[in-house]
Amino acid sequence: MKSLKEENKKLRDENRKLDRELKKFRSTPQMLASSDRTAEAGGMPSSKVFY
Repeated sequence: MKSLKEENKKLRDENRKLDRELKKFRSTPQMLASSDRTAEAGGMPSSKVFY
């Protein structure tokens, strides 16, 4: 039983770490502008095209 609690704690800690990394990754410019041709940011497409 003790090993299951330890495993659970380890996985929760790893999950928190990965959540923080994912938040950092999602806030990078590469994720905010998924297309270099449109003004997409955060999944909100725009009709403006940058050429």
